Amino acid sequence: AYGGDFGDTPNDANFNINGMVGPDRAPHPAMIEFKKLVQPVDFESEWHGDSFGEPIIYVFNRRFFTTLDDLAGVWSLKINGFVVEEHEFSLPKNLHPQSKEILAIPSLSKAFAYNKIPDLLKLETAIHIDFRVFSNAGRTPALEVASEQIQVSRCRFTLDTHML
Repeated sequence: AYGGDFGDTPNDANFNINGMVGPDRAPHPAMIEFKKLVQPVDFESEWHGDSFGEPIIYVFNRRFFTTLDDLAGVWSLKINGFVVEEHEFSLPKNLHPQSKEILAIPSLSKAFAYNKIPDLLKLETAIHIDFRVFSNAGRTPALEVASEQIQVSRCRFTLDTHML
């Protein structure tokens, strides 16, 4: 009657160790999926025209009673999986519950305006945004409560037909 984990039959199919955490407290992938589902912030992104440029990022407060003033933001620009640039930013103040606003990130605007990295379109490029709760000890961001990855460009591989 242990649920089949020990090869016992018949069983009632309970206790199959298929929850969010294993018996050794190791998190299963379901825990990461659940974290994404219950995060207090949602994101949307749009692009300026057809060419490569700075994205417009909207942030939506999914909370029902409080603002996002207890959160801090960190963004990073990743190229081929490596962090090239990373900065902290502040969220819109008094973003009311269940409302949406454009997320203005000056340091992100500079990264796109200067076009520091040549041929960004040929590399896999993504913007990763984290929202973190401030620690009790001070005003430093500590625990990640929400994250989003915005695809800027995808790496395009071409296969030479002479190699086949």
